[in-house]
Amino acid sequence: MPRKDLVLLRTIFLCAFLVRFFTLLEISQTPLFSLLLNDAGAYDHWAREIAGGNWLGDKVFYQAPLYPYFLGLLYKVFGPDLFVVRLVQISLGSLSCVLAALAGKQFFSKNAGMAAGFFMAFYAPAIYFDVLIQKAVLALFFMAVLLLLLGKSLEKPSRPLWLGAGLALGLLCLLRENALLLAVLAGLWIFFHFSLQSKKTRLAWILAFGLGVATALLPVAARNQIVGGQFFLTTSQFGPNFYIGNNPEANGMYMPLVEGRGMTEFEQEDATRLAEEAMGRKLTPSGVSRYWTGRALDFIRSRPLHWAGLMLQKNWLYWNAMELPDTECQYAYEQHSRILGALGRCFHFGLLLPLAVFGLCATIRERKRLTILYLLGAGLFVSTILFYVFARYRFPIVPILMLFAGAGVTQAVRWETGFQFKPLIICLLAAILAALLVNQPLPFKNQMTSRAFYNVGTALYNQGDDKVSIPYFQEAIRLDPEFAFAHYNLGLSLENLGRNREALIHYRQAVRLNPRAARHRIRLEMLLEKMNGPEE
Repeated sequence: MPRKDLVLLRTIFLCAFLVRFFTLLEISQTPLFSLLLNDAGAYDHWAREIAGGNWLGDKVFYQAPLYPYFLGLLYKVFGPDLFVVRLVQISLGSLSCVLAALAGKQFFSKNAGMAAGFFMAFYAPAIYFDVLIQKAVLALFFMAVLLLLLGKSLEKPSRPLWLGAGLALGLLCLLRENALLLAVLAGLWIFFHFSLQSKKTRLAWILAFGLGVATALLPVAARNQIVGGQFFLTTSQFGPNFYIGNNPEANGMYMPLVEGRGMTEFEQEDATRLAEEAMGRKLTPSGVSRYWTGRALDFIRSRPLHWAGLMLQKNWLYWNAMELPDTECQYAYEQHSRILGALGRCFHFGLLLPLAVFGLCATIRERKRLTILYLLGAGLFVSTILFYVFARYRFPIVPILMLFAGAGVTQAVRWETGFQFKPLIICLLAAILAALLVNQPLPFKNQMTSRAFYNVGTALYNQGDDKVSIPYFQEAIRLDPEFAFAHYNLGLSLENLGRNREALIHYRQAVRLNPRAARHRIRLEMLLEKMNGPEE
């Protein structure tokens, strides 16, 4: 590799690492750093068990296992130090930017690849996910490895490359189970794209690719069979998740099977209990999955128009500029990091997608060569909206969009310097249309963000940090003044600090907004009695 290219790649890594490192330093001074909410807490608990020697466990996997094992290995080597974990993650995230640059070089050109790498280095959601205790950082890394190996295979296909690409995809499946669809699409692409090769050669390549996927998945399947008595390639949560995304009450986002029990520790328990109650007998993990899958399919068959509308809703959510929060929220972290906040305003999905659309239009003449990118992108999109949408669920598509964005920018420069304005204007119009669509504000953005602040405040309150929790509840209320539980929990924190008159205001608001919540009324009456004042 030319020295100039190496310098550029090192610069990409350094820029990516520094922006992530200083973001990490900012976050480390806040309550968010040590809070492990929902999935993060489950991963931490699981990783501590693994580091303590319980490598196999005793049940079929319900959650994707690769990240907890990655975390457990770090705990074993360095101890449960969240700063060290995040240092490793930002290093991997920075390396992913370099891999994206190399993949862009393979699919398009050196300049396109370098642009993609620099874009990834400063992409706000990528920085955010790299400092979370979440599996998105590994999903990005293995997706970037997959793209690089597939790009190399376009020019000089070989069995080792196909084996490596299959292994990368298999590891991605242990983070995002929906990526299993990509294995089928990639196999079909190998067979049809390389039609000039003999059928025997193509089948050998597909076999090598499949062997790579199997190398990652079969140990997990064997482990599930040994400890759980059932064969699952990855996890047993397909059915419940499919139902959550496809039922009469679904809205395209996560909704727990039992209201108020959306925590990780309740998911499998509730799915099993409800299925067994409905069937009137004990069920195996596969039986539970089949029950919920059947209910989802019954809904789809009986109400096809309703389901079609739901799929359109998920399509809108997937491509919208907003980073749909799970328990944690990028916008909460932006309030604690000037770097992340500035980049979140400058370079977000609402800008990335129009750039990628420009690149898609600009490279349309190369569509046959780029078919694998289209297939991977479509596979990630379809396999996500079949379930439900979070920002971290769509995140694996980002490297593909980055490659097209890098290609689009470099092609735009060529057209501009060559005075070729017609194709430039056509692609620009497509990008502007995409920007107008993707940046349409979601009507419930404030409510979604409000709940993320509420989750942080509640976790801090549960730890006894009443004073620290108050600003998070106040921000939740600012974003959604009708959020009864935020008023109630803010009242609890204020009362614990002896600020009874302020607490009284929020208890009354909680009762007004949710009069059916008995605990809100009881707490209000208890405080009034303590203050020796009757309710008005």
